[in-house]
Amino acid sequence: VTGAATVIAAMGAGKKAARGIDEYLNRI
Repeated sequence: VTGAATVIAAMGAGKKAARGIDEYLNRI
């Protein structure tokens, strides 16, 4: 269960980072 939760948390963080990068690139 802990492993799955970690993967889900990592995916959530990844999506957050990807969104931030996408936003940053769109501003340029």
